[in-house]
Amino acid sequence: MSEEMVVSRKAIIEYLRQPLSLPMNLAYAWRKIRRWKKRYNMRKLFHYLPNGQPYILISEFELWLFEFERNHKATREG
Repeated sequence: MSEEMVVSRKAIIEYLRQPLSLPMNLAYAWRKIRRWKKRYNMRKLFHYLPNGQPYILISEFELWLFEFERNHKATREG
């Protein structure tokens, strides 16, 4: 696999743990990711391999995070 993508739930959780403040428990962490997918329009970031494993592209996530922080900073400031 390419270094530009993160494949499998565990790898995605480890990659997103810092930016999303995920808990150490894998089940709770994946549940939080699923909530963020619905609440903050992260659905477009998640793709699936033919065997059903989820993966994300690092470049797409970084772009999404930049937009997310910019939008939420604007709403916090007024």
